[in-house]
Amino acid sequence: MRFFARYLALAAAILAAAPAVAFDATKYVSPTYNTPRVDKLIIQSPGSTGPLDGMSVLGRPIETRARDQLNFLDYGAKTDGSFNDTALASWLAAISTTGKCGYVPGGRYVFASQIDFRIPAGAIRYCIRGDDALFVTTTTASPAVQFRSPSAGGTALAFYPIITGMRFEANVNGVAVAIGNADFSDQINAATIDIVANNSSTGTNAVVLQLNSIYWSSIKAAANGSSPTNGLASIQIRQTQFSNLSLAPGHSAVGLHLTGGYSYANTFVQTDVEETTKSVLIDSAFVTRNTFLGGTFVYRGNGITATAGSANLMIMPNIAPQSGAPGPSIVSQTGLQILDNGSSYVLGALGYTPISQAAAVAANKFDVQNGSNVLRFEMNSAGTAYLTNFVNGQPLAYSVQSGGAHSFNVAGAERFKVDGGGIYASGLPTSAIGLPSGALWRDSANGNALKVVP
Repeated sequence: MRFFARYLALAAAILAAAPAVAFDATKYVSPTYNTPRVDKLIIQSPGSTGPLDGMSVLGRPIETRARDQLNFLDYGAKTDGSFNDTALASWLAAISTTGKCGYVPGGRYVFASQIDFRIPAGAIRYCIRGDDALFVTTTTASPAVQFRSPSAGGTALAFYPIITGMRFEANVNGVAVAIGNADFSDQINAATIDIVANNSSTGTNAVVLQLNSIYWSSIKAAANGSSPTNGLASIQIRQTQFSNLSLAPGHSAVGLHLTGGYSYANTFVQTDVEETTKSVLIDSAFVTRNTFLGGTFVYRGNGITATAGSANLMIMPNIAPQSGAPGPSIVSQTGLQILDNGSSYVLGALGYTPISQAAAVAANKFDVQNGSNVLRFEMNSAGTAYLTNFVNGQPLAYSVQSGGAHSFNVAGAERFKVDGGGIYASGLPTSAIGLPSGALWRDSANGNALKVVP
């Protein structure tokens, strides 16, 4: 009875107190354990069934603090494999109406339809935060997941949207996750994005993540397709401007595809492209003044293909073939400059392979490549310098030997040699048979006289 009376006294004291309540638990001791203990405490104001107004631990009402974020589970979401489309509609409507941040606890949430995050036109700060939450949709429609600002004509603006801690999975022969409308009818400004996306489709049109009409934003994303030979691309950049991007695309035919719209003044930081046939493809003339800082580009077919664009720059990239990859690290380099080792660089429509050591001749080589044509600079341990032009695999070489002699070689055989003693043509054919008109040949029967085929 005495212990029960103490609880009644406590309740009376709280109800009589000012809204900001202080309570010393040391005065209320369990008779069994002789330690402070309160099993359950519900505080209500007189005549109310809710919490006491003003009850606060950190200076703000507890009820208010609990409702700062709209928890997806409070709208009926389940992680038991059942569909959450109805809960999603209610939750997103509340986010749009209240302007509060949506929160998704960790877990796997399944949906039957497209997931459409509609950012209200003109919204200032639209927020979706997940705690490593996974959204899986079984729809075959494209895009399977979309963040957009709906607009019926004209342009819809959205500022400071936040999308973090979320993972998305789909299986569509189209776009799995799209941020922004494909027709660029919305403009997403100053976004903070940190997501993971996967598209398990083996279709030829499969894209994992597509960025449309995004400006001055910070984007961190990993995107994986079904295999290195399937689909269009892991990540497509379409009309994205003056943004910072840290991307990890993989398991698609193309890792990073810059295409469509005006994409310029972006900074790509430590891009990691692996398990793709082609690492990077740039095929739009309006892709310009983008900078890649470092990064790894590992390819199975070929590394970088830039058929359009201008004033794009890669600084110290690690471009390397996967084991057994047949293609070159650079196929075409239109409008792309590559700075390597702080000083070596190649401009224009040419490509390069890293400086390498050839064990057979102990030569340092540097290749400049354009398609199947290769121009090789090389010097061996004896000091002989070679300039070789491989046209469709056939070498035409010019060399300068350490003694000052100059020689011209075709298919490995010396044709001409020039040194201080004169000009030597020992490599010329000794018969005119089969030679075209105008060709030189050496008449060995007449003192090696030089002759021209009429």
